[in-house]
Amino acid sequence: MTPPPAIQRQLAEVSERLNQVEDQLRHLSHELRPPMLDEAGLVPALRFLVDGVWARKGLGVVLDNRLETRLPSAVETAVYRVVQEGLSNVCRHARATQAWVTVFVERGELHCIVRDDGKGMNEAMRSSAGRRGLGLVGMRERLIALGGTLHVSSTTGRGTQLHARMPVEV
Repeated sequence: MTPPPAIQRQLAEVSERLNQVEDQLRHLSHELRPPMLDEAGLVPALRFLVDGVWARKGLGVVLDNRLETRLPSAVETAVYRVVQEGLSNVCRHARATQAWVTVFVERGELHCIVRDDGKGMNEAMRSSAGRRGLGLVGMRERLIALGGTLHVSSTTGRGTQLHARMPVEV
C-alpha cells in the first residue's frame, strides 16, 4: 500500500535532511582527521588547511614549515588540530587581515605557533574562553596528553599568539 501524497512528501523531506546530516558528519570527520594527514603527512595537510581558510574566509595565512621529516601520528594530529582550531578562532573572533603558522622542531621539542594581526584578547576574554567555547580547553587537553603545553599571549589591538610545545622524537 502506497502512503498518501502528504506522507510521501514528509518522508522525502526527512530523507533529504538525513542525507544532509550524513554529508555534514562526513565533512566533520574529515576535518577532525583528514585522510591527507595519513596519506601525505602534516605539511601537505596544513597547506590544504591554510589554502581552505583563504578560499572560504579570505584570510591570508603564511605557513612557515621548518619540518624535515614526518612526525609520530599522534603529534601530527595534535598539531593539525591546534592549527585548525587556532585559525578557526582567528576567523571567528580576531578581525585579522593576516595570520602566520610556524612549525619547527628544536632540541627535541616541537613548536607550533599560530599568530594573527587582529584585535587581540584582553584578560577577561582569555579567562572566560573555557566557559564560552571549548577550543582553547580542547587544545590544552590534547597537548597535555602528549606531555605538551599551550601558551596564549595577546595584546589588545595587536593580535594573539598561540604557542604549542610538545616533546617529539624525530
